[in-house]
Amino acid sequence: MKLKLFSLFVATSLLSSIEASAQISYFIDFGNATVETSYISVTDDTDYTVDALGYGWQSGDVGHTNATDNGIANGQTDLTRDFCAGGPYGIYYHDVELDTYQVTMYFLDVVDRKIGLNTRPNGVQAEQFTDYEIPANTLKTKVFTVNTGTNPQMLFGFFNRAGDGGQWLCNGIDIVPTSTLSIEQAVEKGFMMYDVFGKQEFKVKLPSGKGTLTLFDITGRVALTADLNTVDNTIDTSSLASAIYVAKVVSEKGLVTNRKVALRQ
Repeated sequence: MKLKLFSLFVATSLLSSIEASAQISYFIDFGNATVETSYISVTDDTDYTVDALGYGWQSGDVGHTNATDNGIANGQTDLTRDFCAGGPYGIYYHDVELDTYQVTMYFLDVVDRKIGLNTRPNGVQAEQFTDYEIPANTLKTKVFTVNTGTNPQMLFGFFNRAGDGGQWLCNGIDIVPTSTLSIEQAVEKGFMMYDVFGKQEFKVKLPSGKGTLTLFDITGRVALTADLNTVDNTIDTSSLASAIYVAKVVSEKGLVTNRKVALRQ
């Protein structure tokens, strides 16, 4: 009984320290088919309201719709089997904590597509492309870094490629913090830690040097340990179940970083 209480205390303490650092990841699954594990569902009628959901399409925007469910085929998953699409444009908002984020966007369909995108956190252009080609049955991703500044709202503006008769689309978005706070102070710039969607892998990027990684489950039990020997580290998580874990990284300089992560196996 004492051991169980101690484990619960450890888990609660770790989770509390992470929540206090206000580092949250956001996972969005567009479309109306089965929702990917650990993702929120956004359909064509999910309208943005700042006082309610804090995410959704611009109210009154009729430039988006749900795609036909393509099923899980050709390597598709619950995230990539469907999407929101439309034309000539669609504006999606998502409120986040003030931080610097790595944004990963997913695009896949059974037909060829060409799309455009403007991303404007804090009113500043972060990412733009106007002629992005998505070959049929080929998963394409766009990865970029966004700093919110003092405005906690991200804006994703989708539009059709000029002169193309198709529609824009998006299957999903991952918004994951790149800057990580330690329990008492911010760690050095350049630290990243995230799950790789569709693969049983976990990525840890260190600014320099080496370190160690420990994953705890929600009971406080050590689920995995690994040495971090390079700047970019790939950790095999095939032995772990899909769940929420607490990841603890200790750098060779003694900096301790805790973060709550969702593994999607």
